[in-house]
Amino acid sequence: MDITSKIVNTLSTAAMQKVDPNLASKLGAKLLSGVDTSKLQPLGRDMLEIRGVAQKAAGVVSSPYSKTGVLEAAREEASRLLAENPLLKDFYSSIGGLSPDSITPLMIKRDLSNQSFMRGLALDLSSVTLKEGTEEVQNLANVIARRNSYLQKPSVAQFEAATSGTDVHYMDRTKGIKSTFDKLNAKIKAGVEISSFDKANSLIADGVGTRAVFPSLTGEEAVSVLQKGGISEEDIQSLKILWSKSHPEGLDEGAKALLAKANTLLATAQTQKMADRLALALENNEIIMTELHNYAGKGGIAYFSDSQIGQIYSAWQKSDYAKAGGTFSVVSDIDPVSKTAEELGFDAEFLQKIASKSKKASGYTACQTNFKYNSGALGEGQFRGSEVQKFAEYEHFPYDIRKGKTTVSEKIWQLTADGKVAVADELREYEALVREISRDDSMYSKYNEYLSDVYNYLRKKELGILDIPGIKIEEPRLQIEGLSPRQNELLSKECLEKISRGEYYTFKN
Repeated sequence: MDITSKIVNTLSTAAMQKVDPNLASKLGAKLLSGVDTSKLQPLGRDMLEIRGVAQKAAGVVSSPYSKTGVLEAAREEASRLLAENPLLKDFYSSIGGLSPDSITPLMIKRDLSNQSFMRGLALDLSSVTLKEGTEEVQNLANVIARRNSYLQKPSVAQFEAATSGTDVHYMDRTKGIKSTFDKLNAKIKAGVEISSFDKANSLIADGVGTRAVFPSLTGEEAVSVLQKGGISEEDIQSLKILWSKSHPEGLDEGAKALLAKANTLLATAQTQKMADRLALALENNEIIMTELHNYAGKGGIAYFSDSQIGQIYSAWQKSDYAKAGGTFSVVSDIDPVSKTAEELGFDAEFLQKIASKSKKASGYTACQTNFKYNSGALGEGQFRGSEVQKFAEYEHFPYDIRKGKTTVSEKIWQLTADGKVAVADELREYEALVREISRDDSMYSKYNEYLSDVYNYLRKKELGILDIPGIKIEEPRLQIEGLSPRQNELLSKECLEKISRGEYYTFKN
């Protein structure tokens, strides 16, 4: 028996024989040197955590079961539980990559104890007409969210494999029950009929979320990229003035062309490895992409250039998915007279439509893609830089408040539960102020302009522009006429960043 199996068997036997948890923890400490065995508590109820720590400490084990002893009894118990609960057995069978040996009694009992989930499994969607906001929709949301949680690991692994070697930092999550519930309700409200679980699953295109975060360029790298791209020292001096402007309005055509060329060179330098890898993955059928939305705000710098969009789209056309009649949706601000527009074959009306959709009033900047994974999951892949990543984590708060989402309310509740009452009060004050200025289109438009300016500033920071010698660009400051100094400060990036992290913000005004 290998060392991993010995550790698992020893800890399992201790748990099954109801050894005092403290003694078992000490035993675990001896077996798993350097591991915080308190995380294994209570040992008798969580074989998966025991297995997970054992794997890290002593290598991979193919199954939570061994062929002999107490773990064989666990396998038999799992089989019995599944035989008694055919709906749950069918649910597990429908999940690609979930082998019978990976299904433990603990896992089954956890799912059985979730009454909303079990009621969702029992729904006969062929005969039930779902209505917005009902318990049936809540139960269905539980099933979909649970399914995605089981599909997360293989889906994330496929995304990372298809984007490997690109120097990015990865993050991932599955869509929660509340968000799934909200999305199902929105679809039902729009008149979509849900007659099967497959249909319901297809409506949650971002069930498994993955994110690739690009590293920033240095000032030295930025200058080198510009020079290699044919931009002279004299032009670089001109760019230092052009970059100091928030938006390119009022510039002559020559200045606009220079600015566009420089921005494209830098953005391409940051993301070309990813464009190349995605194109290869699509052409070689490593992954299926169905949508690509290249978002940026007014005067913003998108992550992928026109030529990179063309490169990815051309590679997709060579995929088996495309040849079988699959579809691929593109949303990006593509220059109508560019070579890319000509190669893609998009007409002027379509280009105008997708350009409009790609511009976000708040300046939100990211490339968002949808994938179909081998596991059966549908997922959203986001691509953005490290500076924008930090801001985007909380910039969505005002959007969620205006849309009636509960994100901020839930954050307030959590802060209160954690004893951070003062921070919760600040966030509650922020929420109320956003609601107030939302009633004035002109005032909220000014707030969006500020958020957009912040995105543009952070993109310049990511692209190394702020580190080019001689560059002087001030970070945007909020000043909405009609609001007090304190209110302006409350709406600022600095304040929102602090309270979103659960930290108290000390007002200067």
